[in-house]
Amino acid sequence: MNNRRTPGARPKEYSEEIIREIIYRYRQQVQPTGRIPNEKVYKFAKNLVNSEIHDTNDILNNLDKKYGSEDFWRKNNKKTGKPNLGKKLVDEANELKNYYIKDSVNNTTKIPSVEDAVYKLNDKEDLIEALKPLEDLCIKLAEKEVKLSEEIDKLKEKLTYHKNKSERQEDAIFKLARYGRTNKGLVNNILNTGSSKSKLVSEALESIFINPMEFLYDNKKTDNEIEEPSTVVDFSERKKAITETYSL
Repeated sequence: MNNRRTPGARPKEYSEEIIREIIYRYRQQVQPTGRIPNEKVYKFAKNLVNSEIHDTNDILNNLDKKYGSEDFWRKNNKKTGKPNLGKKLVDEANELKNYYIKDSVNNTTKIPSVEDAVYKLNDKEDLIEALKPLEDLCIKLAEKEVKLSEEIDKLKEKLTYHKNKSERQEDAIFKLARYGRTNKGLVNNILNTGSSKSKLVSEALESIFINPMEFLYDNKKTDNEIEEPSTVVDFSERKKAITETYSL
């Protein structure tokens, strides 16, 4: 007894290029805008199969009958459950194009293609739903721009303040240095013992640091403050640096 099983029919092979050309011509000749109905593109493909194309160089010349199958354009594959290639490519053609951008912290935002939405969607509700994320994104970016502008203005104010403070400090240091050249003994005494101060030196020191005690010992820092890189320099080191610079 022969138990050999006869091989089944070979699976049909389809050209994705031909399928896309059929969909393209449907767009050009039948329906320029809106979603492509599977039933209509199937009927269009069936007519192409039955029609005679005189241009031998046309990719759709002598189109195989398998491209005119209703199941191919409208249904899923019985074995795999996935859409047949014709249906799949029609579904892809109906999908709206989107652009994806990443912000500075790698969050991805989807931006719909306005042109694609207008040409593919006929229903107003579908169009609103498709373009709503774009409206939300514009509002979000506008609010962010206002917030960033306010932060920039605050930073500019801080920059101006510190620039002016730096200029005052620099001027005070030069005044102190010039005074020290003619009063070495007095300045040397201040740097080493702090036991005496003239009015001029006192004002120069106070000009360098608006609050000398806060600068030297960081008295006003609280637990709630964000700790920044320390600008406090050991007083003995500062005295030594000034002493060596001006040979006091």
